[in-house]
Amino acid sequence: GRPLIRAGITNFNTISYRRGEDEVKVLRCLIETLEELLATPEAQFVKRTLLRLASSSTYSLERGVRSVRNTLADAVSNILAATRPPSLFRELNGGFEAVLNVDSNFTSAKSIWRDKSKAMTKLTELIDLIESVQTDKKRDALVSLLQHLEEEPRRGQFNVSVLCSYSATASYLHTTLGERRGKVWLLTGESRPEEFTTVLKQFSDEGGVLISTAVALQGIELQQVESIIHYDPPSSEAEMYVRFTRNPVATNYILKDDQGVPPENWHTMR
Repeated sequence: GRPLIRAGITNFNTISYRRGEDEVKVLRCLIETLEELLATPEAQFVKRTLLRLASSSTYSLERGVRSVRNTLADAVSNILAATRPPSLFRELNGGFEAVLNVDSNFTSAKSIWRDKSKAMTKLTELIDLIESVQTDKKRDALVSLLQHLEEEPRRGQFNVSVLCSYSATASYLHTTLGERRGKVWLLTGESRPEEFTTVLKQFSDEGGVLISTAVALQGIELQQVESIIHYDPPSSEAEMYVRFTRNPVATNYILKDDQGVPPENWHTMR
């Protein structure tokens, strides 16, 4: 089949995991709900976005579904203006594709739904189901990988970069990993310039795990990093290039769901 990443990029490893039953139940419910309720071709943008959020983390998905539901409830005329909080949609596609100006493409936030009342009910039920999820096998796979890497013999300090597609996922990982280990740093597109300077210096001097979005690392070299973990697939070859060139000699790890619900974007790369 099609290779996971394009030719010319080497030194990477695939780390497979399988989502928990409660996670798979949420993803299947999401897919069924969107297929049943979305009516217009323009709605495919919302569908693709929510599926990417679902692939990233349950936390990002919950925020995305809640935003879409609130947009529907408020009858906002421009769907992206209401469903694009900075941490979710501003970094859509890793910042490499301009956020679409859909003023002329969307007539109203409600028009994309076949049955507005049913959509409200289904989205609310989906949020309740998401909030009931107790497992996070993807995060668990990341924790196991970090433990393995930290136990490997090395000459210098432990420096690992974890790349996410969304600020929400990066912040979630920063919080959950920070509760389990020390020296976990965070950088996203929302970080202030002074935060970049401080965090990068601390990461360089003290080591640890730097969790960031691909957008945040554009133009930044990570020569001290020995391993780069791609928590989410890149949205394009441009983003993939930026990711893999932060440190060309670092070992890259890809987290991939073997169940393929929803389909992983590694296989849809052109």
